[in-house]
Amino acid sequence: MLALEDEGFDATFSLIGASIFPDWRRGLAEQVRVTRTGGKACVATWRKLPGGGPFLVMAEALRAVYPNMAPPAPPEGFTTLADPDRLGAELKGAGLSALEIEEIEVVWEGPAGPALS
Repeated sequence: MLALEDEGFDATFSLIGASIFPDWRRGLAEQVRVTRTGGKACVATWRKLPGGGPFLVMAEALRAVYPNMAPPAPPEGFTTLADPDRLGAELKGAGLSALEIEEIEVVWEGPAGPALS
């Protein structure tokens, strides 16, 4: 349980966090608990593995070092929350009522570093 008061925030954000928690449903429930009634709760996650940004670089580096090793299974929350319909159902289950789910596609343009140039 977060050491935060109930309904203490007008807006809360989980940027990838809840999807990789071992108990991701509890994470969502805690986010809802600390969001005031009528407030906004934002949950961002990736649609497919390996995710985005630095995770793409990390996945490529691991494949280069361990080409014959299968990647680890993704966390349950990642696969569940990656699907917009399932994300909506889980957010309702956590206690949110008015939902808007929006898919945004972006291309990460961060530096790759000399090893991947």
